[in-house]
Amino acid sequence: MKIVADDNIPGLDEYFGQIGEIHRCPASAMTSPIVAGADILLVRSVTRVDEGLLAASTVRFVGSATAGTDHIDLDYLRARDISFAHAPGCNANAVVQYVIAALCRRVPDWRGYTVGIVGCGNVGRRLTRALLSLGVKCRVYDPFVPVAPPAVRAELQQVLACDIITLHVPLTHTGPHSTRHLIDRARLEKFAPNTVLINTSRGAAVDTRALSALLGDGVALRVILDVWEQEPYIDRELLSRVSLATPHIAGHSQEGKWRATQMLAEACCEWLGRPSPTVAEGAVAGITSVLPNVTSLCEAVLRVYDPADDHRAMLEAFDHQPLNHAHSDHADPDARAAAAFENLRRNYRQRREFDHYRVNGIDDASLLADLQTLGFLAADKRAENS
Repeated sequence: MKIVADDNIPGLDEYFGQIGEIHRCPASAMTSPIVAGADILLVRSVTRVDEGLLAASTVRFVGSATAGTDHIDLDYLRARDISFAHAPGCNANAVVQYVIAALCRRVPDWRGYTVGIVGCGNVGRRLTRALLSLGVKCRVYDPFVPVAPPAVRAELQQVLACDIITLHVPLTHTGPHSTRHLIDRARLEKFAPNTVLINTSRGAAVDTRALSALLGDGVALRVILDVWEQEPYIDRELLSRVSLATPHIAGHSQEGKWRATQMLAEACCEWLGRPSPTVAEGAVAGITSVLPNVTSLCEAVLRVYDPADDHRAMLEAFDHQPLNHAHSDHADPDARAAAAFENLRRNYRQRREFDHYRVNGIDDASLLADLQTLGFLAADKRAENS
């Protein structure tokens, strides 16, 4: 059985080596001739899977190592009777930890604010639970998912009136609750001064042209963007205006990536009617790292993951990319910038989730509880000495 897979998906040998012969391919080279003879196709969000890619192929199973599916033509797959699986929730912990880290870096007093959460799926639900456990007031809007107490369910306009607004929605284009440009110019103009807007869901959930124009006019918004409209062809003027910019890597933890591969392998084996592959426990876990001398929650978070590092890397990558043809001798500056964006994602550093780290010597009961809430392996100093 021939498997064509994005070569940036980890754990392929461990999870799919027992299923078939793996042919790795960069996402940029994932074309119709490459997948023509495949039985199984494994992709990430950068590959559009539709008739143009699959019409001449023998693919019978498509797996996407992603939580979202807006890059997949699901109607086409159903019409062709091609089985499909993705990995909802695989990177939810990583995205929650990204949001917490971004707040620690850019909004040091964030625990005293009210956070509005738009979307209560895998990520939104876990973020709400974590924030409430940390004593942060939350308002949650989701027209489809029940919101369990003690979270406060609110209407969208109430959530958008919060000090911090974070988006965790799929991208939909139709229906009464379409999320494309959910945050449009009219809503942006109603934000209170110094509102923090975080988007880790899909770039088009925000009208980024309107957002860039407002920021360019000096409107006081603090914007944290991990996702961008028209990726990888992002708005470089907007990039220069936001408080924190990262290249769609909020969910890029090692654990999340391996979890996605595992979920696809299990779905593929179910489709084939065979047992799921057996992978040695700890294949991704590695040796737990120790964080000594931690005195605050944000200190621990930022020592593990500081999104400002990714922000600087992104600015540096685009610093040498011309904005338009008039300022460049290069034939296609937009393509060069898009390649820079994809290169940042493709070569992203190894990032581990909080439960990979042990924090020793904590003698503050409140800090200990906070660290454990976020998943750190934290122990009371007295217990260590007993």
